[in-house]
Amino acid sequence: MYIYMNTESETRILTRDEYRIFLDFTLDNYEDMYSEKVGYEVNYNPRKDSFTVTLPSNNVISFVDLFNERGWLFSQQVYNN
Repeated sequence: MYIYMNTESETRILTRDEYRIFLDFTLDNYEDMYSEKVGYEVNYNPRKDSFTVTLPSNNVISFVDLFNERGWLFSQQVYNN
C-alpha cells in the first residue's frame, strides 16, 4: 500500500469509462508522473463496478483538470467496446 506522508490527497469514485480516461492519461504522461513521483491508489468495487482512486496533491494531474470541471476544453476520447 502506498502511504501518503504529509500530503493532501483527493479521492474519487470513478466509473469504468472515467477510469479508462484516467489510465490513458497516466500512460500518456508516465514520464512526468514518474519524475514528479506521483503515485496513486486504486480499489475496485465489483458490486458497483466502480474504481476508488486516491491521488496525492501534485503538479501533474488532478481530477478537476482531467474531467474538465473548470470548463476547459479537454479532448474527448471515444471507446468502442
